[in-house]
Amino acid sequence: MPHRTFFGLTASLLLLLSLATSDRQGSVAFVGSLTLPEGRDFKGWSGVEIAPDGTTLFALSDRTRLITATLQRNDGKPAGLTDVTSVHLRDDTGKPIRAGFDSEGLALGPDGALYVSFEGWERVWRWEKPGDAATWKPDFPHPDIAPKNKGLEALAVDDRGDAYTIFEHTGGQTMLQVYRLSGREWSAPFTLPRRGAFKPVGADFGPDGRFYLLERAFYPPIGFASRIRRFDFSPEGLSNETVLLKTRVGRHANLEGLSVWRDDTDAIRLTMVSDNNGLKLLRNQIVEYRVAKNAAGR
Repeated sequence: MPHRTFFGLTASLLLLLSLATSDRQGSVAFVGSLTLPEGRDFKGWSGVEIAPDGTTLFALSDRTRLITATLQRNDGKPAGLTDVTSVHLRDDTGKPIRAGFDSEGLALGPDGALYVSFEGWERVWRWEKPGDAATWKPDFPHPDIAPKNKGLEALAVDDRGDAYTIFEHTGGQTMLQVYRLSGREWSAPFTLPRRGAFKPVGADFGPDGRFYLLERAFYPPIGFASRIRRFDFSPEGLSNETVLLKTRVGRHANLEGLSVWRDDTDAIRLTMVSDNNGLKLLRNQIVEYRVAKNAAGR
C-alpha cells in the first residue's frame, strides 16, 4: 500500500474514532492531572482512594503493593505527593502476598479499613491499616467465571462495610452481575446494564450514597476511552443511571481506580489513577474531575 494511502486511512480512522468517542463531560469539569514518578513502587497502578480529608491518598499496584501519601494541591489541583510510604500487602498469616495474585480493586471502608480485590486469586480481603495482616474473608465461590486477568476488578464498600465487586470480563452479556461480600457471605444481589464496548474497572460509593462505576474501552493501537456512570443505590438494586463522563480516545491513559469524595466547597470530586502496565510509553497519572453542582442532585 502506498505510504500516502496508508497515512490517509490512518488519519481517517483517528478522526472517526475521535468523533465516535468524543468527550461528554457536561456534568463534570476537569480539575487537573498529576504525572507520577517511575520506579519499582510506582508502576501498574490499579486502585486509588482519597480519604475524607481530601489529602490522604492510598494507591494500589497490581503487584500487591500499597502506597500511602499526602496529595499536595495548587489552587485545588493535584500538584505532588509527599510523605510517601510503600508496604507489601500481607495475608492473614502476616506473610507477603505474591505479586502474581494481581491486586486490582481498592476501597476505603466507613471505619477507615482498606479492602482489596484480586484477579489472580479471586477474593476480597480487608486490612485495618497498611502493613497489617489481612482479615480473612472467604474466597469468591465461582472462580472459573472469568478468564485469567479478567476477574474481580471494580470494588466499592458501602456505609455498612459490605463490599461490592464486578468482573472486568463481560463476554456477550447485556447485564453486568454485581457481587456482594457481607461479613463472610457472598451473594449476587443485582445487575446493571452493560453499554457498548466499555468494561468495568473501578467503582466507589460517593458521600451522596450513590454508586459510581468507572469503565474503559480500548481501541488499539490508539489508546483508551473512559466512562463514569452513576446510579442511585438501594437494597433493591441500582437505578437512575446517569453518564457523568465519557472521554474521547487518548484523552487520558489507562484509567482504572476511582475514588469519589466531597471537597471543602461541598462539590463531589472523581479521582482516578492510570495503570501504565510497567510500560514507559504509557503514563502513570492521577486524574481528577469535579461534578457540577447542578448535576450532583443531593
